[in-house]
Amino acid sequence: MARLGPSAGGGGRVPVSDSLRIVSLGGSGGFGLNATLVVWRGEALLVDFGAGYPHAGMLGVERLVPDPRPLIDEVGRLHAVLLTHAHDDHCGAIGHLPPPWRSAPVYGLPLTLRVARDRCLEAGRSLTAAALPEEGELAIGPFRARFVPVAHSVPQSSMLVIDTPAGRLVHSGDFKFDDDPVSGSPTDRDRLRRLGREGVRVLLLDSTGARTPGRTPGERLARRKVADAVRGVEGQVLATTFSSHVDRISAFLAAAAAEGRTVGLVGRRMTEMARHALELGLLDPPSGLLASPEEVAELPPRRRLWLAGGCQGELGSSMTRISFGNDRLVRTGPGDRVLISARVIPGAEPLVSRMIDRFLRTGAEVWHADDHPGLHVSGHAAREELREMVELLAPEFVVPVHGDRRHLEMNAAIAASASAKAVVAESGEWLALGGEGMVRGASVDLPPRLFDASGREATADEVRRRRRIARHGIVIVVLEGEEGVRVDAHGIAGWDDDPDLRREILTRAREIAAGRRGEGRPPGALAEELARTLGNLLRGEARFRPEVIVSEPPREEER
Repeated sequence: MARLGPSAGGGGRVPVSDSLRIVSLGGSGGFGLNATLVVWRGEALLVDFGAGYPHAGMLGVERLVPDPRPLIDEVGRLHAVLLTHAHDDHCGAIGHLPPPWRSAPVYGLPLTLRVARDRCLEAGRSLTAAALPEEGELAIGPFRARFVPVAHSVPQSSMLVIDTPAGRLVHSGDFKFDDDPVSGSPTDRDRLRRLGREGVRVLLLDSTGARTPGRTPGERLARRKVADAVRGVEGQVLATTFSSHVDRISAFLAAAAAEGRTVGLVGRRMTEMARHALELGLLDPPSGLLASPEEVAELPPRRRLWLAGGCQGELGSSMTRISFGNDRLVRTGPGDRVLISARVIPGAEPLVSRMIDRFLRTGAEVWHADDHPGLHVSGHAAREELREMVELLAPEFVVPVHGDRRHLEMNAAIAASASAKAVVAESGEWLALGGEGMVRGASVDLPPRLFDASGREATADEVRRRRRIARHGIVIVVLEGEEGVRVDAHGIAGWDDDPDLRREILTRAREIAAGRRGEGRPPGALAEELARTLGNLLRGEARFRPEVIVSEPPREEER
């Protein structure tokens, strides 16, 4: 193993057999897909198993899932999965654990386990959930783990304290220091300080807010701004936020009650989360405040408040459907106000911008948190809070997690300013912790798995082909019978106006087919040659780069 470079931390060479090995399966070097594997002599814990979301080039892909299959042989036994909180980027992929890991019990607090169970049902699987013991400590193989409450934007969020044979590891989860939270307890500084005095070897530290200066405002600011935004609206209010943000949902319910409005929930995820929160006592609205969408639609506009999912303008979401005027009950117009109480996730800017434009064209007023400070506050610690966490826990090493490379590097600088050794490692890069320090191990390529809306998995090659077809069009060559060849094309500018090019492509296809049929070549060889030759011809002669697909009839022996 190579030594850690001086910029990344320190430590001597550590034998693998005597080391605690740590690897991010996702979420380090990018956002989403948060999952961390902790291994001691082949026995392992998995912290979180979150979903990710595609960038614009991943056509037809709706969800990304970590893929630990290349590491399965490194783990003799996965003892448990520990889920820090109920956000999809931490628990949303739990239904896609690889088969050897599916029997491992999943631990978490009640809301988290409910959301994890929903995601398992969506994937057609059941959840092997395990209740936390009353004393709060789990004995799991060679590990002992505790869930420690922290303030975040979803109730029942936790950091994890994991005692291992190589020393104590703390995983911060997602957190901030909110001294007066709307629900739950504040992040307990005294408890963190005690943990630090007892000794922490490694802190895995959330990097999401590492580029944000200062401290993150508390949720009560957003609650006040939501009340101001709902007050005095002449028509109906259409509000959206992250469906998991139970405290923000509570803020809209309180604002609606104060203004004499009845609330209708729109969207499956929003409805699911509200149901879980109501059943767990995390929401307690006055009787009659919530009604069915059909009942709310019958009320005068001044009495309605719609709470819908889709704050990122996701295709197929409730907010997108409403903005297009395609919802059967909810329509916006003059006198209405649309409230978007959420930050824009990187990459979603075009979707959100176009959604806002559509609402504005209906005559509605739109308030977005970017233009109305305080309408949304983050659930993630900013720079000063990250430094405070490092100072309280006083770890020997800090490994930044949850963020792209810029965020990881910024968080490493914050940790170094608090006198901790910072180690930046992206997903797939093993770290080994032993008695003499921490070293880097081998790096493993861990591209995520890709799933479409139906739950079917797509390969990276299929997605690349979709992207090429969308950008350059497609040429289809059909071999018919013994002699016939037919060529068609779609999405290629000027194809129909260039008979010479069409004739040249058809002639060349016939020449290749006539010269290669009956040669006893392997199945598919003729199709591959046609696709390659015609693709090169199109790129060279016409400067097109379409996807070329050849349909070849089955041979007699294949029928």
